[in-house]
Amino acid sequence: MTLTRPAERSFVAVVSQEPWAVQIREAYGDIQEFSRRFGVKAERYCYENARRAVESELAPFSRIIGAYGKKAVESFIGVHIAEAVARMGEVDCMDSEDVRNTAEGICECIPARFLTFTSVVGFFHALRGGQWEIYGKLTPFKIMEAFRKYVTMRREEEIKFAHEKEQREEKEALANRKNVINWQQWARLHNIKDTDILSYQARLRREDLARWNALGMLGDVVGTLGEVFQRLISLAPAVLSKVS
Repeated sequence: MTLTRPAERSFVAVVSQEPWAVQIREAYGDIQEFSRRFGVKAERYCYENARRAVESELAPFSRIIGAYGKKAVESFIGVHIAEAVARMGEVDCMDSEDVRNTAEGICECIPARFLTFTSVVGFFHALRGGQWEIYGKLTPFKIMEAFRKYVTMRREEEIKFAHEKEQREEKEALANRKNVINWQQWARLHNIKDTDILSYQARLRREDLARWNALGMLGDVVGTLGEVFQRLISLAPAVLSKVS
């Protein structure tokens, strides 16, 4: 079975120009670079790190499709399907048209679009690993049946991970709020008599101004003394001559 890889094809892709889509392309590069990053070697890592993907808030599959265009993503998925079929020893069971149709079915699977895109990539590791027993010859229908079961399982996991993250963040926020003290408590802790923070800030400004004024007056005194000293020095020769 032969399949042209995404890096070897060009697409007139309908891609989103929304800020999130531009951000995805800036993060992962064009479709060729994206395909290299999340190729066959990444399948196992993507499968085993669902929690990390959710907590890192990776883009859902729907946004990857929007950022790169449906045809480009179908070709990317097609490569994973072709590799999985080959490694399962089922090359004679599916041709390139079957692979394209299966890739299209995966991209059009509405529940899958809510998964993180790495979870979709991880499916092919599970497929090759025999997570679902597929009897008889491999067909597009059997792959799609396994994929739908996988999406249901993975979606439940991702919802669980997202809920756990939300609960953890709420506990952290509550703990931070408990650690916040009001002005009266802070003032007593630092032996400050001002009744509120505005009065405290106003007093600090007045004290700063007074210090600057005092420094200015001291500078004036020093300057005056310097002038007197210089005047005495200038008069010294005349006084000495009269004495002599």
